[in-house]
Amino acid sequence: MIEFPINGVEYRAGNMDVFTQFHVSRRLPALLVGNIVTRPKAVEPEEVVFMYTMAFRGMENEDAEFILRTCLGVVYRKQDTGWAPVQAKGGGLMFSDISMDTMIMLVDAVIVDNLSRFMPAPQPLPTDEPKLQE
Repeated sequence: MIEFPINGVEYRAGNMDVFTQFHVSRRLPALLVGNIVTRPKAVEPEEVVFMYTMAFRGMENEDAEFILRTCLGVVYRKQDTGWAPVQAKGGGLMFSDISMDTMIMLVDAVIVDNLSRFMPAPQPLPTDEPKLQE
């Protein structure tokens, strides 16, 4: 579980169970996985939003929404009386001030916290034809 601020608001992201982690990770585009693994720890929010919007571009709506809704399902927002889920049971957002940028930053926090240790580092592409041994 991690706690982090976005635009002056405190959020908490919980853990997904291993089966949910598996299903989210298999839907993530390879481009996005490579960017998450290789990016520096400190990255500008605009870069994160751009990276996700470009990666989600070619995805089916169902896959993109699965990733977004599943990740948002473990996120809570700090309130005066405690922590409140950011997503309603039906899938809508509980807070009208959450923009697309904020939503993507929340999703990124969940993915990095839950999945980055399982993401393989990108491998270099082979430059030469394999050589057969005689």
